[in-house]
Amino acid sequence: MCGRYSLYTHISHPEDFEERFGLPAGELPPFPAGYNIGPYRDVPVIFQTPGEGVRMRLMQWQLVPAFAKEFKSQYAMFNSRAETITSKPFWQRLLQNARCIFPANNFFEWAAVEGQKVPHKFYLPEQRLLAFGGLYSVWRHPESGEERYSASIITVPANPLVAAVHPRMPL
Repeated sequence: MCGRYSLYTHISHPEDFEERFGLPAGELPPFPAGYNIGPYRDVPVIFQTPGEGVRMRLMQWQLVPAFAKEFKSQYAMFNSRAETITSKPFWQRLLQNARCIFPANNFFEWAAVEGQKVPHKFYLPEQRLLAFGGLYSVWRHPESGEERYSASIITVPANPLVAAVHPRMPL
């Protein structure tokens, strides 16, 4: 499970977004640095739509299906298991048409140590930006037509480094 991450590079090095994701620093939407970002928050997500190219916008980190009657989810869908997104029609449609990236500096997983949950921080050398694979959805208000975006991080079985702490990690 990926339940917490950080994103702060855009404050000190906005040019990293252009180098890593092709997003000019001047086109980044305003968002605060986050050192303990959790589900249900509005987070920056990178996606591409036909004719508009790569762009970033804030999306709620908790996927709300487009068919939902309200902009809330009955289920905890802030993570999506890679093993099931190819076998269920709802996820297959998103996998085909609504892939996205969550930029991050690091992510955290917790391990039990002497009865206490201890966070472990995972990051790339030199704090380079990570790119978590995800899926997004666009919900439209039934009366006003207002669009709200939401997204889910895809998780996979952990690699040996992360597996020492937790069985899953972001894609």
